[in-house]
Amino acid sequence: FRVPDYALELAAWQGVVKNKIYYGPVGPGDSNVGVLQHDGNVSLTSLYARKDFRIGGLHLDNRVLLQWSTNQEVIPVPLVSAYYYEFWVVRDVLRLQIGLDGRYNTKYYAPGYNPALSAFYNQRETEVGNYPYTDVFVMGKWKRMRIFLKYQHVNRGLFGNGDYFSVARYPLNPGMFKMGISWGFYD
Repeated sequence: FRVPDYALELAAWQGVVKNKIYYGPVGPGDSNVGVLQHDGNVSLTSLYARKDFRIGGLHLDNRVLLQWSTNQEVIPVPLVSAYYYEFWVVRDVLRLQIGLDGRYNTKYYAPGYNPALSAFYNQRETEVGNYPYTDVFVMGKWKRMRIFLKYQHVNRGLFGNGDYFSVARYPLNPGMFKMGISWGFYD
């Protein structure tokens, strides 16, 4: 459902998977991972909302996904995932965007990764989530030149006890600075 005049979007999704095949623990620990098949149905339900706010040069773009699975051991999903993006725009000779973007999800048993199999697997030992991951950026355009400056994971060490994982036992990138320059030439 979309209402373009109000920058609003709503969606719902329902899926049923029968006899799902997945990697999972066949014994204690991560070293005992094998192919498993769930006998029966697993239902996955999702509700999605997006609302963009514009107040002068301030843009706030927000997305929220609510989802639940009838069997978290077979199809693990976080209950809430959110994405936020905001920026200010300055226009004159130099067009400048300054802002931040981030992601957040509630705690859940995220998939683990087994390098020997080069595959993700369902695990029930380590919960991840409940940590906002935020980047700040500046983008500028002057005539034919574009400059992009970004500091990833600006909130590292500020809260969350350093528990910033998207996959069990594999941390997200630490804070780092990125830069890009693009110059368009005349043909």
